[in-house]
Amino acid sequence: LGHRGCYVKAPDFTGYLAAADFTPVDTTGAADAFIAALAVYLSAGYGTQKAARIASYAAGFCVSRQGVIPALIDRNSLEGVVRRMEDWGGVDASVRESRGRGAGGSGFRGGRV
Repeated sequence: LGHRGCYVKAPDFTGYLAAADFTPVDTTGAADAFIAALAVYLSAGYGTQKAARIASYAAGFCVSRQGVIPALIDRNSLEGVVRRMEDWGGVDASVRESRGRGAGGSGFRGGRV
């Protein structure tokens, strides 16, 4: 759905999520940023709705910059953007504890999403 958001159908959530509000400069890489963030947050134990919402911000940030690589956002910066733009409590304690633990954790330590 691009600038209109996304439709998610999963066992724990089905519905439409509006796109994050960013002014587009270059839409190249937006889908890649969305999918990467969605995969990271789902693998970290977030629910589908919250992971897709965060992924929307990753895509929005990406389209607000010129070029793909410079427009990708790291996890810490992404979570800061989300906190500033909406009332979001950040990383759940249970997810924070599981990060980086062998096969059970996501292994993601704040590099690019």
